[in-house]
Amino acid sequence: NIVLGVTLVLLDKGIATVILGLFVSNFMLFMLIYIVCKICYKEPFTVMPVVLLVILTICWGSAFYFYFNNVSEWEASPAESRERNKNCILMDFYDNHDVWHFLSAAAMFFSFLFLLTLDDG
Repeated sequence: NIVLGVTLVLLDKGIATVILGLFVSNFMLFMLIYIVCKICYKEPFTVMPVVLLVILTICWGSAFYFYFNNVSEWEASPAESRERNKNCILMDFYDNHDVWHFLSAAAMFFSFLFLLTLDDG
């Protein structure tokens, strides 16, 4: 946690990215440890957690694409931020940041559902 936090701070990504990086990396590490323990103890997997793992991987990957494809800068002045604005991409109303929120919410839902169903076998 300390190494990741210091690295993100030194890269000057902003405090929101630092906190997000720490939360998501801890959650992913927890899921990885849980899966490895399940494999080491030879516990069976059911179909549902495997399907959810594929879905959550796609959701997280897509969400991070939109997170790092930033179209605004909250640290800049409103005029500078307005210059970076791009056309809306979803239903001609939502921009990249909104899509990031939708996809990350879906990814968190599928992540928790994955952990919930992992021990059903």
